[in-house]
Amino acid sequence: MRKIESEQGRHTPRFNHSDVCLSCEAILQTQHVALLGTSWCRAFFHTEEMMNLKPTDIHTSSPFDDSTVTRLARMGLSRTDGSPDMEALTILARVYGALFFEDLCDTCADMERAVFICEELIKQQNPENARQMMISICLQYDAILRPLPDPVWWITGNQKMVEIYVRAFLRHLSLLISGFSDTAEKEG
Repeated sequence: MRKIESEQGRHTPRFNHSDVCLSCEAILQTQHVALLGTSWCRAFFHTEEMMNLKPTDIHTSSPFDDSTVTRLARMGLSRTDGSPDMEALTILARVYGALFFEDLCDTCADMERAVFICEELIKQQNPENARQMMISICLQYDAILRPLPDPVWWITGNQKMVEIYVRAFLRHLSLLISGFSDTAEKEG
C-alpha cells in the first residue's frame, strides 16, 4: 500500500482494486467490524490520527440528531427554518418510487408478483399513521435486499416530511401499477 505525503501529514489510500478498505484490515483483524459501515470508513483517505481512533471515538449520525434540519436543508428537502419543501419531497418520492418498483420487478419472479406487492403496500395506506407506512416501505426494501436510499433515511426523523414522502411514494406506485394493468389488458 502506497503512502502519500501532503501538507497535513501522511495519508493512506482507501481502496484497492477489489474495493475493500485496506486501512480497515487491522480493524477486521481485531474484530471491530462495527466500524465498517461508519463514515470513518467512507473517507477516501485516512490520516494517521484517524487510523488510530478507537471504536468509541467514532460518532455515527442519525435522522434524529440535532443536525438533521441542516442536513435536510443542504439536500434541498427542507427550508432553513426546517419546514418541508413539498415539491422536492414529491420529486424524491417519484424517483425512489419508480426505482423501488424497478428493483421489485427485477427481484420478483414475474410482474404480477411485483404488482401484487405494490397493491398490498398501497392497501395498507393509513393517512393517520404515516410512520407505520414508512416502516412498511422500509420492510419492503429489506425484503428485496436493497438498502434504503440515504435521503429517505434522513427524512425518517421528521414526521411532516414522512407524511409528504409516503403519500407521494404510494401515489406514484399506484400510477405505475395502473399503467402496468392498462398495458397487460391491451396485450391480452
